[in-house]
Amino acid sequence: GSEERPMPEGNVGASAAAAVESSRAGVAADIAKAAVPEAELAKELVPVWKVIAEDPVNVRKTMSIESDVLGQKVAGDLVRGNQKGEWVELVDEPGFMVIIGA
Repeated sequence: GSEERPMPEGNVGASAAAAVESSRAGVAADIAKAAVPEAELAKELVPVWKVIAEDPVNVRKTMSIESDVLGQKVAGDLVRGNQKGEWVELVDEPGFMVIIGA
């Protein structure tokens, strides 16, 4: 069978641009952003992906469709993760999901 795959809700560039715009809302916003640890700031810029496959999508232990299945996501689920080639590496939980059209 074919592996179901998530599609990006938005691209990294748009998310980063929106974050930059929001941080320029005022001096107070800039100061608040400056006080946020770098790791936290980077976390805010992680892309959100939406599962659009009709069937459940496997979350794999490694970037291989042969690796162990850690869980599944269903249509409409949103996950946060960074693209790694043809995969999304999840950031809020362990695992990887295959991307359509990577």
